[in-house]
Amino acid sequence: SASLSSLRMLSFVVAAAVAAGSALPPSLWQVPYPCGAAVIAENTVYANGGDSLVAFDGASGTVLWNKTNPAWTKLPLLYSPAVGAGLVAIGSYHNGGGNGGSVWVLSAAHGELLWNYSQFYWPVVTPSAITSTQVFVVAAYLYSFDSATGKYTWYFDGGDPLCPPAVTSDGSLVVAHDRFALRRKGRGLVKSATDRDTYLSALNQKTGTFVWTKVLGTASNALLVSKPTLSTDGRVFVTYFDGSGNSYIGGVAAYNLTTGDLLWRQTALNQFPYVETTQSPVAAYLDAPAISSDQQVLIVLNTTAAVGLNCSTGDVIWQYGRSSSYLATWDGPPLVVDQSVYAWAGYGFGQTLYTFDTHTGEVLNAMAVQPGDGHFLGVVKAANGSNAALFSIMKDYTSRVLTAFAL
Repeated sequence: SASLSSLRMLSFVVAAAVAAGSALPPSLWQVPYPCGAAVIAENTVYANGGDSLVAFDGASGTVLWNKTNPAWTKLPLLYSPAVGAGLVAIGSYHNGGGNGGSVWVLSAAHGELLWNYSQFYWPVVTPSAITSTQVFVVAAYLYSFDSATGKYTWYFDGGDPLCPPAVTSDGSLVVAHDRFALRRKGRGLVKSATDRDTYLSALNQKTGTFVWTKVLGTASNALLVSKPTLSTDGRVFVTYFDGSGNSYIGGVAAYNLTTGDLLWRQTALNQFPYVETTQSPVAAYLDAPAISSDQQVLIVLNTTAAVGLNCSTGDVIWQYGRSSSYLATWDGPPLVVDQSVYAWAGYGFGQTLYTFDTHTGEVLNAMAVQPGDGHFLGVVKAANGSNAALFSIMKDYTSRVLTAFAL
């Protein structure tokens, strides 16, 4: 394969300067809403406003439903909701008093509150995945609930999750975690002094028991891990970052979903940006890689570039970025839609949304937003069927509007 020095190394500076000189395209729709986090599912935008949860039509911005709850005024909603199997789940924060946070589960179609659970010991609760039968929640530990009744079914005591889990179609749940020997004993915690490695494990969704487990890193490493990305042909991909001491070593690893066998490891990509969550059970984790629609190219964002890897071998196919070690501020994971991948570059590159061809790395578009004004939420389908970029835009430093721009 071609060496990194022979790869196309394009400059972010040029692209950002060109983009900054062009005006934003006209907005397709705008809706005033204090959205700090949102998720898009089946062209519906589920937006967290702190004390309300609202569903918007992605094509028009029309409000489909608006849910409020007196409890959310005192105990605000946190982060983006999770959506799946006709349900939307979101967590709320409790700031003391010996009580934990809560999880709230609603109908995705109508916003009807179906059930909530408020018996966590941890103050911050983050729903992570939903299947037709279960809702999985991270609240220091990984918990499972019956999706219809809200009945608690199991919790994973293999250690602290280091990232949100990923659910498979064959009944497994893949999660990175540490402190394999961590166990509950009454209300206290007992840790092994000798087994604090970082693991990637597949769990049985119904029971929370191990299907397989593999060591990702040892106790001496300050290891950060991404949410696992699953291909449709039975592979698991994770990015990881060892920030111990003054050395920064990043990598990408691929595993067989059925057996956990290591397929390949790519370690030539330098370090990776990470997401810091100030009051989360997951202190920091990496953005997950994305896979092209034909399952051939894995797209990862490291601190100097966007990179396309061969899914079968891990070899670098294309790389867009700098040859220096300048720290790029990517804000969120790469997003693949159709044949394109979208990557939102933060303040380091003038707040620009890049659109790449997934197979070649060619820059198809570079949309700049004034520094500090915008946050990229994802891609929706406009009324005419074309793709539109959805942003939360700050207006007059006092309010936000959800805004969809044509791509």
